[in-house]
Amino acid sequence: MRRSQPLCGLRAMVQSGVLYGLGTMLGFGLADFLAKKAIGRSGYVACVLYIQLAGVVPLLLYPGGFGGWQVEARFLGAALIVSAASAFTTLSFFRGIEVGKLSIVSPLGSAWPLLVLPFGIVVLGEVLTASKIFGALFATVGVILTVYRSGQGSVADGEGGVRYGLLALLGSSVTFISIRIFVRDFDPVLLALAVRALAAAMILCYGFLSKERVGVQDLSAGTLLALAGMADGFAFLSYNLGVRTEDLSLVAPVASCAPLVAILLARIFFRERITGLQKVGVASVVVGIVALSIV
Repeated sequence: MRRSQPLCGLRAMVQSGVLYGLGTMLGFGLADFLAKKAIGRSGYVACVLYIQLAGVVPLLLYPGGFGGWQVEARFLGAALIVSAASAFTTLSFFRGIEVGKLSIVSPLGSAWPLLVLPFGIVVLGEVLTASKIFGALFATVGVILTVYRSGQGSVADGEGGVRYGLLALLGSSVTFISIRIFVRDFDPVLLALAVRALAAAMILCYGFLSKERVGVQDLSAGTLLALAGMADGFAFLSYNLGVRTEDLSLVAPVASCAPLVAILLARIFFRERITGLQKVGVASVVVGIVALSIV
């Protein structure tokens, strides 16, 4: 896959794995924020379904195109595994932000590097420099710090979305590890398209079986979900491209900083207060990203 000239120029300053991670971080963070604004008027199943469908748009617009249609059994099996994990993750996550606070559920669901990084190092044999280890630790600790509320102690104090956030954490770990395993054998854009289509079908079936609402009647909510879906699709594509060519242990910590975007937007538009400990977490995330960017 030919890299664009801007990316080649930026690579001299910042590793491309960090750029892919930043694209993932911005996309997921924006998608979480937009979904939170719409979820009260649509329900979590409809929210997840329409985000999956709208996320196809940036994949179809990707200028790199497809590397060829692969419909053999291995490709379908890989897509089924990733899509099942993705459907479970998104249903858990959006149920969490429906009943809980975005500033709590988002960091929990994004703490997947705690499981993904050891996998990359132990199983895949990836090697981290001292600056990468420092950056990964700071970024991950920063995400965890945003979970705690100053003056309230444990994250579990009165937060109904925590259970779903933890389920999303487990599901996202399986999802992103699976993508890393399969994406180097298949075209990343085609795999992302197949995953979104299959995940949407699974979510639709879940909606009918659980008798949850799957339609959106509010036009403004539908518009928000369409925008959230495109941001989510962009993030998913950015992650797939990143781990196809770069180390999982480099892309993952930056990508997992999506709560930084969601919390800042929630602070601006929802007037959610950021506690002192959360501010420390934000600073830790920034330090981590800078350390990971060092060549």
